[in-house]
Amino acid sequence: MDYWSTCLALAVCLFFISNHWRVILGACSLIGTLLFPNVIRVPAAPAEASVISTLGQLAQSVETYRKEHPNQGYPATPPSFSSGNYSVERYFEFRYLTSRSKPDGPTDGFLIQVLPVWRQCGFVRSFTAVNGGQIYFTLEERPATTTDKPLSPGFPFLSGEAAR
Repeated sequence: MDYWSTCLALAVCLFFISNHWRVILGACSLIGTLLFPNVIRVPAAPAEASVISTLGQLAQSVETYRKEHPNQGYPATPPSFSSGNYSVERYFEFRYLTSRSKPDGPTDGFLIQVLPVWRQCGFVRSFTAVNGGQIYFTLEERPATTTDKPLSPGFPFLSGEAAR
């Protein structure tokens, strides 16, 4: 039953039953409301698409910084970002890692890892963006690596194509 059908059924019940049963029904409804937590569910596919979009923007910002500062390489800290319609920071953890091929040289490598905070809420994919902006994903409970599936344009896993 959906929300409005439930409300209609409750209203009909309240109309046809006596006051004694109305009090009991009201008490049971109140107890049920208090016992079950109010869980806000965000659909997984749109939220993950928002994460991918944010991750792509972050990778592009990092690449732009490197082009503007060739002697420093990639930035030491990640750029700030806006997550759009979904507050992805609430559901996903963002990690920014850099590397150097030479100890005294510029920062010439980066990883931006995105991990779901609560996998039980339906967010099961981890993402990683690397140099050049390529994004990888995995369904395993770990950060994605360059050995995982690369994400192709159009987000094929959202339509189930990647499962084949």
